[in-house]
Amino acid sequence: MDKMCRNDYFIFDGDKIPGISLQLTSNSKYKPNFNCTVKFRTAQPSQRLIITIEIMDITDCPGDSLRIYDGTTLLNKDSKQQCGSATSFTFTSSTTKVSMIFISNSAVESSGFQAAIALHFPMIASCPRSLGLFQCKNRNCISKQLKCDGLDHCGDGTDERVCTPVCLLQWNTVGTTVAGAANGVAGVTLNRLNRPRDVFLNSDNTLTIADTANNRVQKWTIGAASGVTVAGQANGAVGNGLSQLSSPTGVIVDETSTVLVVDDINDRVQSWPFTAVQGTTVAGAGGNGAGNNQFRRPFGIARNANTRTLYISDSLNHRVMRYLAGAAVGAVIAGGAGAGNANNQLNFPTGIYFDPTSNSLIIANRNNHNIVRWVIGAATRTVLAGSAAGAPGNTAALLRNPDGVTLDFAKNLYVADTGNNRIQLFKVGQTNGITIAGVPGLPNANPSSLRSPSAVKVDSQGNLYVADTINNRIQKFTCNQS
Repeated sequence: MDKMCRNDYFIFDGDKIPGISLQLTSNSKYKPNFNCTVKFRTAQPSQRLIITIEIMDITDCPGDSLRIYDGTTLLNKDSKQQCGSATSFTFTSSTTKVSMIFISNSAVESSGFQAAIALHFPMIASCPRSLGLFQCKNRNCISKQLKCDGLDHCGDGTDERVCTPVCLLQWNTVGTTVAGAANGVAGVTLNRLNRPRDVFLNSDNTLTIADTANNRVQKWTIGAASGVTVAGQANGAVGNGLSQLSSPTGVIVDETSTVLVVDDINDRVQSWPFTAVQGTTVAGAGGNGAGNNQFRRPFGIARNANTRTLYISDSLNHRVMRYLAGAAVGAVIAGGAGAGNANNQLNFPTGIYFDPTSNSLIIANRNNHNIVRWVIGAATRTVLAGSAAGAPGNTAALLRNPDGVTLDFAKNLYVADTGNNRIQLFKVGQTNGITIAGVPGLPNANPSSLRSPSAVKVDSQGNLYVADTINNRIQKFTCNQS
């Protein structure tokens, strides 16, 4: 932030994501005796600014504090002062300008704050969906990319309503193959998959699949006969060049259609722009190791779309790393204290999910046979599902080597219970799960069965998409609608 002090910045609605990210520090303490003012302005007079503070760690109150003013003059009465360790909050301007001031004293003990700045159009009659906008009940108009992200951008909460799928939490137990061969046969042709470990749901009714044993990433229209290669080599060739992958295990796609893929054996994360023939390394440039720019068998990936922060599970280092936007070096955000079952440890973490509402990571803690929540910035985790003692099992309360995890809009927990060949649903607050896909004890290629499922995702209607790894396919289980 020090490079931005005493400057004015215009925020444009044509940005690839609706807003910019601002960090006071980068994985370190903020400066002592720091006094910084940054001003933001909208590009259009009809727009207003939304500032969401996502991370707050300013503990020396009131000597250190962040103040946000509604306007560029510091005489404005409408302001918000914040310090301490707080949950996220949102400030909405009534003018086209906002000023942010951060002040610190000589005693520095904290890491600061992280904010996202976005735009909205207040109280306007026209808010066309065709332009990617969403009309709030109070007539504010925001980017539709801000809807259902866990934060109140409208000011009246309507952008966070009707997010829960209209789903009875009951599914057809017979799955439909939407990618790969229904009979479970592997292959390297474009109509086959080979040990897929992850699947990402795109907004255009397509899937992006980590086709692990084929060393590539495939984009597949749901129900199509074949996919197209969007990262790696279509012929499955393995390697460590910029145009190659080696056992990709995790994949997400950002708002620019750039594929971010965990390149497991190469101990790196590659960013692969749409239609590009090669990627660039955005995490793990130091290769294999335990340094903050290194990985040892990375597996899963999650992203905070507002801040463009990446979270990567570093399995053999038993930690999760955070990479701020553009950073070449990461920071340990969960685990990192060796393999174990203490509440400050992880044991071969695999799939991860970022929950913006609680500013936390949901982590498949594979070798402890449980799912944990780790709040960003916290020193310890809490167990959400599975054995707190790390014991495996196949009962409703136990898991065996889970690899995949996600939440729906109601915060129900879905687990790819890999070692039990099933998908488990844990409703909010429940520690006993319900088997909603797969037939435990029958790991075969029947439409109702799964074999070592590695990932599960939920669409807006509550339908499940499962990376049925050993069956070399992606299965869809349709939710019964109300």
